[in-house]
Amino acid sequence: MIDRLWVFNQRAAVNLLDYYTTIEIIISLFIAGLLALVYKNSHYSKQQKRSCYWSLGLLLIINLIEWTSVMLDGVSGQYRIWLVINKFLNYSLIPFLGYFVIHIWVRHSKYDRLLAVLLPGNVLFQLASIFTGWTFWIDQNSHYHQGRYYIVYLFICIIVMFAIVSAYHQFEQKTFSGNRLFVFYTFFVVFLGIVIQEVSG
Repeated sequence: MIDRLWVFNQRAAVNLLDYYTTIEIIISLFIAGLLALVYKNSHYSKQQKRSCYWSLGLLLIINLIEWTSVMLDGVSGQYRIWLVINKFLNYSLIPFLGYFVIHIWVRHSKYDRLLAVLLPGNVLFQLASIFTGWTFWIDQNSHYHQGRYYIVYLFICIIVMFAIVSAYHQFEQKTFSGNRLFVFYTFFVVFLGIVIQEVSG
């Protein structure tokens, strides 16, 4: 009976990973489609296109890192260090996504100085977490866990989301475009989804 339950759990885990991989592929194709739309968009300036490319490219990288982290979770041995690196990169890069999204609409944001301190500070915080477990820690069985100061990282993401909304409001006061509203909605919802996914563990 126990053996049958073990086999069932193993099959369920494999099916779940296959499902997760399928979702990640769909998301990646969606991002690739957005890249193509940005490339063909004649209304965007070079600066706006550059910010879009950085945002979408970073989103693809984050998506790949998140998928790799799920695949490595629970895989013991030499792969544990790669899970640690993946989690460090994931928590370090996600707030940077907000910075590039902001600069799709405005060349200079009133939050640039704050983000210039906050984002590198977050990278240092995540680097320290590798050794202290503040934001995340990986146990001896290579399972990921949220750290005791995870709330600090969450607070950083909330500040970045607030900056995104504020920057769009600043842009909207000067001009309005349904196309740019779509871009705002897309990036903000994706960023919010990433944060919710991280909080849910």
